[in-house]
Amino acid sequence: MKASYKAIKQVFVDHSEQAAISSSLGTLSYRECLERIDHISCQLSSLTKPESIAIWGSNSSDYLLLLSALWLRSQTAFPLNTRLPVNQLNNLLNRAECYLLISLEENPLVFAAETILLSELPADISGTNNYSDHSATYLATSGSSGTPKIAVHSLDNHYYSALGSNTNIPLQPEDCWLLSLPLYHVGGIAIWMRCLLAGASVYVPGEKEKLVDILLKQHVTHLSLVSTQLQRLLEETSVIPILRQLKAILLGGSAIPQPLLQRCMDEQLPVHISYGSTEMSSQITTTGVGENVLTSGKLLQHRDLKIAEDGEILVGGKTLFSGYLEDGEVEPAVDTDGWFHTRDSGYFDADGNLIVTGRMDNMFISGGENIQPAEIEKALESLPEIIRAIVVAVDDREFGKRPVAFIQLKPNSTLNEDLIKENLRNTLAGYKIPKSILPLPTEILATGLKPDRNRLQEIAERASGIGHR
Repeated sequence: MKASYKAIKQVFVDHSEQAAISSSLGTLSYRECLERIDHISCQLSSLTKPESIAIWGSNSSDYLLLLSALWLRSQTAFPLNTRLPVNQLNNLLNRAECYLLISLEENPLVFAAETILLSELPADISGTNNYSDHSATYLATSGSSGTPKIAVHSLDNHYYSALGSNTNIPLQPEDCWLLSLPLYHVGGIAIWMRCLLAGASVYVPGEKEKLVDILLKQHVTHLSLVSTQLQRLLEETSVIPILRQLKAILLGGSAIPQPLLQRCMDEQLPVHISYGSTEMSSQITTTGVGENVLTSGKLLQHRDLKIAEDGEILVGGKTLFSGYLEDGEVEPAVDTDGWFHTRDSGYFDADGNLIVTGRMDNMFISGGENIQPAEIEKALESLPEIIRAIVVAVDDREFGKRPVAFIQLKPNSTLNEDLIKENLRNTLAGYKIPKSILPLPTEILATGLKPDRNRLQEIAERASGIGHR
């Protein structure tokens, strides 16, 4: 029997009266959670046992309990991104050969799978659980670089990811980690697994609860955020003293703007900067307490990492996923030496901290010169009026490709393209100055944890008249 399965079962026994899940509706102890998990498991026994079951719904206590029941039944959970249109969801269901979906709430969508409401499962069915070594989750990648892939993880992947995180960021039974990330994302699942292994609790926000109000009113000690979430929080000055009192703020998801990191240091926030990926079950490297947040930190336990000759970051270890799901089969995604190629570039500094320099896939050639968008983004974000910058490449008749920048300005700031370009000439070569500078659409940051560069490229091409000649 796998260590992960035994460890999770033991937590429910050792911390039976400790709070496990809290929300505006109340608190469930580990004992109460296990009782409900066993009940859901028995209800699921009435169904023909499929290999995988999709889940559709918003974060909730029931979502966490259903996930846990599936894991302890050795069935694969396929959490679906509720932001995706139904045609994309159905494409993912067909590719995963997933024919049963449990919905946590009523909705009008028609899925390419038999759909059952969790509340309509049989009320009292007897059944048993038999553990087997099986995939725990299917997770669709963000799709920021193309069609989403379906990453397959074992329970051990999530388990060792949490172990390494809890060693670096201590988590105690009396602590509470806010479930601020969706459970269809590896970051959301990682929060639940960390709390499970520590006997700590999660707080599940309600649909209408604001992050600021939760932090002001609820007992939260740990927080996971992407940069956009933290940026918005810092606009509420009343919450800054609360942020200082937290035990940890784990910040990741994508490149973090330099001004935001500086603000974190100025405000003395307990921030941990992380570099991670879906394929590595969340964090790979993370800064420790009081360490340099201008880096991505050191390698966590149970992970392996090396820098290839061309600067690419290669990873492996116990948290590395099983592979991508293709035609019903799990296809490993490693080279002959067992390394997964992240397509990120980087290096270690003298203290052993990882410095991520950008995406190799995003690099393009303009007039014979290599351009890494991350360098231009960093230069833009160093300007006082710019909060966030994302650079994409568009076709150009003279140079082949040219950079186009999208920027998010501070409140009450005005986009002055000529002035921004002039300021950039102090730090960038002329061929790296963006062809045009456009406002960053708010919906781009609102639709996911990482910006959709493909969508931004489409917008940039339309603005440049490409495809409309």
